[in-house]
Amino acid sequence: MKRFFFLLLIYTVLFTVRADGVLYGTALWIVDGDTILLRRKNQLTTVRLWGIDAPEKKQPGGKAATSFLVRLIGRKRVKVVLHGYGKYGRVIGKVYYQGKFINLEMIKAGHAWWLEKYSPEATELKEAERKARESKTGLWQNPGAVRPEFFRHPELRPNPERQTQFSGASNIFLYSANDFLYLAAL
Repeated sequence: MKRFFFLLLIYTVLFTVRADGVLYGTALWIVDGDTILLRRKNQLTTVRLWGIDAPEKKQPGGKAATSFLVRLIGRKRVKVVLHGYGKYGRVIGKVYYQGKFINLEMIKAGHAWWLEKYSPEATELKEAERKARESKTGLWQNPGAVRPEFFRHPELRPNPERQTQFSGASNIFLYSANDFLYLAAL
């Protein structure tokens, strides 16, 4: 039975996307600051905004990020340029409304981090985050802002007391969390 639903999901995703990798629909529901539910005719598609990571709803800044995204595109017709599929079967895409790149707008307003791990080539997102940090916009008003991945998994959060700095490198650290070693460029 699980296999049937999995195949149905794959079929729905594969055969309801335009050949050019673009979806059009209404942002029916804003799940959080980086996920929307897109209505296309009689279908609903979950879309994760590519290249950004917004605070979780229960995290400081989460409600503000969700509200900002609602104001930008809530109940509005948007264009989604597909960038792939996530591990939960969600469409990952670049969202546009009236020509504005919404993913970028979230970072400019200080409501999301640039997700470098999955979008290293996104220099405009990187630059927007740098500017938002410098001007202390949105979540950058809080010097202790925690990336959502560390909010979800606090055991992975870098512990400054357990960091070892590499000689000759001012921004490369080795830290441990739960008996695992991580290399971090800060």
